[in-house]
Parts: sequence; structure tokens; C-alpha cells
Amino acid sequence: MQLRSIISSMLPFGNIRKRLKETTRELSKFRLVLDQAPAAVYIINKDMYFEYINPSFTAQSGYTKDDLLNKHVNATIYKGKIPESRQHIVDALIKGETWQGELLSYHKTGRTYWASTIASPYKNEKNEVEGFIIIQQDITEHKRIQIALDESEKLYRTLIEKSIDGVVLSQN
Repeated sequence: MQLRSIISSMLPFGNIRKRLKETTRELSKFRLVLDQAPAAVYIINKDMYFEYINPSFTAQSGYTKDDLLNKHVNATIYKGKIPESRQHIVDALIKGETWQGELLSYHKTGRTYWASTIASPYKNEKNEVEGFIIIQQDITEHKRIQIALDESEKLYRTLIEKSIDGVVLSQN
């Protein structure tokens, strides 16, 4: 009887080990997806310390894991203080809101690039903000084309409006 009692008491530990193994395997898959994502992904905890950056973020921004992990945003990317232009994003995230838009960002070397950005808080079981997940796509080339098109349109409009001669536009 004593052996049967010992075996019975060990069965829950077997289930726990099995569930732990399954959970670890699932987390490994999620990590693999993030590591291979073509978009830049980084995770910051609620105290604004970097917890994760993927290789695409390193390629886009120039910052490595050694540069950022377990370091405060202000001490790394912002070199002292969150810029005024970014404060509304931080405020939205702290309130538990998602923010989406285009940001002019700075590469580690100092050059600028445009990033289409989605920043979302993640929450614990009590619905409290634990941190933030930021996903960015470099749209610098798209922005350059858009700016050139806007400037060309403005120039064309100015030429037409300021022309001394009459101008007629026709199709076909």
C-alpha cells in the first residue's frame, strides 16, 4: 500500500511537468515568430526598461541587445528624457490605450528614418498594464516618395496659378 500511495502522490507532478513542457514549447514557438518577423518588434516593461528586441529592430535602428536590454528608454534611445513629441504616446500607453501612427525615428548612428508604428500595452490577469509591445515598419522610402509627390504637385499648382498666360488642361 505504501508504494501505491507514493505513486499516486507523484501523478500530479507528472501532469505539471507535461504542462510545463507544452507551455515551454509553445513559448519557444512565439519567440521564434518574433525573432523571424520582418517588422521591428520590441517590448518595454511598465517602468520603461527594454525586455526584448528582435533582429529586425536591430537592423532598422542599429541598436543591439547589449545596447538596450534591461536598460531604461531614457538612458538609451532618448539620451536623457522622453521627447515632448513622444509624451502623448507614453501617456496613451500608460492609460491602457493603443497608439498608431508614423514616427520620425533616429538610428543609432544619428540618421533619421520614418517608421509606421503600433504601440500597445499588455496587461496581467488583473487588467493592469504590465508593459508595452511596439511594432514598427520602416516606411522611409514611401515617405520620400510622398514628400516628392507633394512638392511636385505644389510646384505644378503654383506654376498654373501664377501663370500670366492662360492655361487650359484637357484630357485625350
